[in-house]
Amino acid sequence: MAMKGRQFLIWLTGIIVIIWALNVPFLTSLAIKDGNSGQVLLSLPMKPDDSFSLRYIHSIHRTTVIEKYYIDEHLNLVVDEMIFDSYGVGIPSELEPGQQLAMENGKFILRNVNRKLPYFDQRIGQEIANHVLMVKGREIPLSWISLPGSSVRFQAIRETSLQYFERGLSQWLNKRILKP
Repeated sequence: MAMKGRQFLIWLTGIIVIIWALNVPFLTSLAIKDGNSGQVLLSLPMKPDDSFSLRYIHSIHRTTVIEKYYIDEHLNLVVDEMIFDSYGVGIPSELEPGQQLAMENGKFILRNVNRKLPYFDQRIGQEIANHVLMVKGREIPLSWISLPGSSVRFQAIRETSLQYFERGLSQWLNKRILKP
């Protein structure tokens, strides 16, 4: 009888550990949330120092801009680099300490921007901008995630294994977002 009681305690302890592990947020993800409701529309697994980019057409200059970000250990989205064709409205015109500006292949590259953001909001372009999230070899038009004209919030979050699995399954079933 003592052996059965011991086995039961081992099984019970194992189940408790599994339930606990499934509900502790430790997985880092880049979340794109609805700008109004805060609902997570897309969640992509990331690790600290993983990078992603946002490419769009500048509404005034009609030229391509690429903003490069990475996630730091405190879940900040850090603006690391900007690539653009010309100076003007909405484009940095002065260097801050530590920043470097280079010209490569006819494009301006602003490096070491090092601007830390807990999140940032982005309105999805309706006609010109054509915002595209570039991450891990994928290009995901923001208009696939939410309607043009709507606002989305980019934020690094920690998720539980259960949330991660549930969201991953939902995104897999909705294959239009995760096409490579």
